[in-house]
Amino acid sequence: MGAAHIEHSFFPWEETNLHRLHWEGDKMFVMAEVATLLFEESPVMFAKFLRANQYPRKHTVERSVVDKCAALGISGETSSGGSVGVTLLPATTVEACLFDRRRNDLVKPFKLSLLNLASQEAERHIAAGHFELALPVALDVVRRGQDIYPPKPKAPPAVELFPAYLLAAEANAGVGRANAAEDFLGLARWLALGNPELVGDEALARMHELFGDLRSSQRRMDEAAAAFAEETYHRASAHGPEDVRTTFGYLRLARCFENTGDHGKCVAFCRTVCDVWLEATVASNLGAALGEGVKRTLATTPLNAPLPLRKKQTLEGVDELMWARNVLMRGDSRGDGSVGDAVCAADASLAAGCALLGLVATGGSDAAATLARATTLVEEALGEYPAAETERVGLAERALAAAAAAMDGVVDGDGRSRRTSISNVR
Repeated sequence: MGAAHIEHSFFPWEETNLHRLHWEGDKMFVMAEVATLLFEESPVMFAKFLRANQYPRKHTVERSVVDKCAALGISGETSSGGSVGVTLLPATTVEACLFDRRRNDLVKPFKLSLLNLASQEAERHIAAGHFELALPVALDVVRRGQDIYPPKPKAPPAVELFPAYLLAAEANAGVGRANAAEDFLGLARWLALGNPELVGDEALARMHELFGDLRSSQRRMDEAAAAFAEETYHRASAHGPEDVRTTFGYLRLARCFENTGDHGKCVAFCRTVCDVWLEATVASNLGAALGEGVKRTLATTPLNAPLPLRKKQTLEGVDELMWARNVLMRGDSRGDGSVGDAVCAADASLAAGCALLGLVATGGSDAAATLARATTLVEEALGEYPAAETERVGLAERALAAAAAAMDGVVDGDGRSRRTSISNVR
């Protein structure tokens, strides 16, 4: 196995980074680097200290490990027999050395760095939907957090544990362990009740969102709606009531009301979502401001400013817009919708298409498919707008022109141009 096949990650430390090799199922520090950067000591003397105190360590002469260290600028250790090897240290050994050498000023920062890295790893797994991988890491985050912030007599738990409990709740919920998820959410809520200003609105919103999802899965829709209302309040406090990030809470409320048969409230939230996304995506991806006859929001998105969403969130938003569109179209077909619901449904298609155009601009292997879907949605909106909606028709035509212009820079996965596959764009 060559050096390129051994992965490594960085461990932030003061103004530099230590390297950790991903080897034999663990993430190991390199002894020579720990000696010089952490303890400001020669590797030879530090190695003697490790041997004298019998700290757990792994010495290897495996060529791939030695080559990897050399590629990272870390020298190997030459034995009396002339062989070159590397000594690797688990995090527990580095932490024990700091403690035994009475470097108490460094123990907590070291533990905090490990905690932050574990939290980031759990968050990455959760964002990717890999909850089975996220769960053990999230539970390790809780363990590390409780070690750094141990309980004190007659004092509530440290609010710093809130993110750890929230991660554990989300990971447990993702693998279907509802009881464990609820336990961790209860711990998070307890901390939040006493320190809401220290937790922050975005974190509180996520907590209530998880509670709402849990209650929704249990068909306790009234409690779910109450939780989603709290989520929406905190997201609005963090970002504004007419921000695309806040609309996800509106849509969760809409789904609750659909399940409880309150069609009027469901439709009202769907209209709001379509209005917010239309204004934001047209400004962001077409560089256009809605006129007074079309704009139904008080908020104004800066022209050409990117949406404050990750790619996955944008795609989720597009799917939610399609759900809202279907709700509005059902009401229109039954004859119990408002006069403008058909236009609002078309707005959902235009907004979704514009949002996807923004993703095309970022590139990626799926850009061609994204562009094709964006074109289809915008054409759908254009075909549904009444001729009297001249501004909306003009925006849809502008979006189609943007899609046509994007074709030259988009290729299929096999490298062929997409020009012929959406030749109906003009």
